[in-house]
Amino acid sequence: MKICITSKEESPESRVEKSFGRTPFIAVYDTESKEFNFIENTNRNLAGGVGPKTAQMVINCGAKILITGMIGENAKNVIDAAEIRIITVSDEKTIKEAVSDFEKENPAN
Repeated sequence: MKICITSKEESPESRVEKSFGRTPFIAVYDTESKEFNFIENTNRNLAGGVGPKTAQMVINCGAKILITGMIGENAKNVIDAAEIRIITVSDEKTIKEAVSDFEKENPAN
């Protein structure tokens, strides 16, 4: 399963980015291989519509879970329509901590 996490930097030690649409990177974590890949969010500097465009990036990654600080209504609607579960966390957590917490709470995944 793939989990997407909004990320301030291109590292598992980075903090979770609180702003979904304007996140600099999307961390893609594969629960089977236990590997992280990072995708630059090229939409983040657009004047408008960044939330739904970033949501489409998450969908294109094949994610079943999205972990972020907060998400706007338009982006949430796109993510919900794709049946991706949204988990909001504090932007004080690292990407690694957010994934670890998820795996502890959802051992079957």
